[in-house]
Amino acid sequence: TGYMIIGSLCGPFILGIMERDQILTLSYVTQTALAFIAFSAGSELYLPELRSLFRRIIAISGAISILTMIICPLIILGVMALGFVPWVDDLPTGCRVTIAFLASSIMTARSPASAIAVVREIRAKGPITSTMLG
Repeated sequence: TGYMIIGSLCGPFILGIMERDQILTLSYVTQTALAFIAFSAGSELYLPELRSLFRRIIAISGAISILTMIICPLIILGVMALGFVPWVDDLPTGCRVTIAFLASSIMTARSPASAIAVVREIRAKGPITSTMLG
């Protein structure tokens, strides 16, 4: 979160420390960071334990995804209808629904970096931790 705040401040839209062209040339930094996050997440997984938890992981992930894609668009459309998002007032209903589902699909994604940080900080081990990281 701190990195995102600093990046937003230093970017071209707030303080202007970095220009838009410079940001585009630094895309390899983003890819490298994602590779390290994926490597770190993979190093925390123990395959024999994951095999026994596979059905539970699929069930939990599926339920989270389905519920998020049902509940979040309804909430987002409600917020739009109440006028809290004024830039969508002139858009047709189809565009509003599309925006709601797009935002919901972003909300469905889980961040492995935050989960791994908590697991390492408290040295958690066990089936719940394995399910959460799975």
